[in-house]
Formats: sequence, C-alpha cells, structure tokens
Amino acid sequence: MPITKRPQTFEASDGAEFATEAEAKRHQALLDASRDFRSAEKIYHQAIAKTQKTADGRPFEFGVFRDYYLIHWWGDRPRLVTIDFIGRDSILEDGKLYLVPGPDKRQAVPRVAVEELYVDRLAARKELLRRLEEWIADVNREIEELMAEVSG
Repeated sequence: MPITKRPQTFEASDGAEFATEAEAKRHQALLDASRDFRSAEKIYHQAIAKTQKTADGRPFEFGVFRDYYLIHWWGDRPRLVTIDFIGRDSILEDGKLYLVPGPDKRQAVPRVAVEELYVDRLAARKELLRRLEEWIADVNREIEELMAEVSG
C-alpha cells in the first residue's frame, strides 16, 4: 500500500482546521475575543442587576438561588407563576435588564424584567388579587355590553 502525504493543517481550539497557521491564529483570536466578550457582558449584567429592585421593592440578588413570583397573563387571565433563574441568562435591551427563566418556564415566559418580579409571595398574591378584581370588572362590563346588545 503506498504512503500518501497529507497536507499539514492547523487546528483552533474549537476544532476548526486551517491551511495556514496565520488563518488559525486569526480564528483563535476571534474565539478568544468572543469568550472574553461573553464574560465581560455577564459581569456587566450582574452589575446592572445589583442596581435593580423587584416589584415589591426588594434589591435583586443576582446569583442567589431562590424562587421569584411573577404575575403573568396565561391563557385568558392573570396568574401567579413561580420562577427561578438557574442559568442566570440575561438580556440587556433598551437599558432594561431581562432575565431568562429556567427551561421549564421558558416557553410560557421567555424573559422577565427584574421590576416585574416579587420576592415576597404574599405581596405577589395581593397584587394578583388586585389584578383579578380588575379583570373580573372588565369581564362584567363585557357581559353587560353583550346582554344589552342581544336583548336590544
């Protein structure tokens, strides 16, 4: 069996191969810069989070595992949702910090502003009660309008 010569390649840390060392170094520099950017972005988001207050006026504690409460429109009415932020993923948009819930809640609540969260379950339940009363009043108005229309 004949021996074949394979061209030499250069591999970056992500496994990408390049024909020249210079190409591999440029690619590796991009990977390193991307990693450093993500790290700096996380530190920046944590610093912003420390300045945020929850809906019940408590300082937000980034990196502390706890349940938070969110009043969220689910289906046709407001409901109280218990949420945690295991991954601590965050998004900064228009100067507002949004947190990404754990995977079990992500589909229903893709992101949440810190100011929408409650630490105190009782405070969240009181606010839910207030919103449910508003919702019931809106439903009753709609019923009255419909009754007037159909009996008219």
